Amino acid sequence: KREDGTPSFYLLDDRGDFDKLQEKIEELIISFGVRVILIDVISDVFAGMTIDQVDKWMAWEKNLVKRFNCIIIQVAHVRKAASGQKAASEGSKITEESLIGSGTQYRSAGINLALVRDKTAEDDELRNTTEVFLLKSRDTGVTGKIMDMYYDIETHTLHDKDVYMKQVAAKSLEDGADF
Repeated sequence: KREDGTPSFYLLDDRGDFDKLQEKIEELIISFGVRVILIDVISDVFAGMTIDQVDKWMAWEKNLVKRFNCIIIQVAHVRKAASGQKAASEGSKITEESLIGSGTQYRSAGINLALVRDKTAEDDELRNTTEVFLLKSRDTGVTGKIMDMYYDIETHTLHDKDVYMKQVAAKSLEDGADF
């Protein structure tokens, strides 16, 4: 909640009529002042849509961003690996073209991030490490791997892996643990 008691977070959990979803999102922006919209997962919204409909959705999003100075974050699924190729769930490289949907999605975005994790790794540390890649940044033009994140199963917390591992090592030294 904000200091004045009004909500600072709204959750629209609607698995129903996607045709009304744009109206609901606009209502959140106009009536409630929401400026950050997270759509998880956009692949569900686009399921069954034609490429033309997806392109119209993306044009609508771009218009919203310009009109209301808001941010729209889309979580998207990626295509299954071709026969014989390593799957994304096994840590394979993801490109913008890996997205399910229309090329308009990644072309329209200001920033594209890919998160890659090998869920099948035998090693606990590797299995709980997610690599973050910046695939596109209109503002800077910079691309490439930007960080690793580590999920601590005991605390259910996601950390910057470099910082976390240094803290774990420092605590181990304090506790007298051997490496």
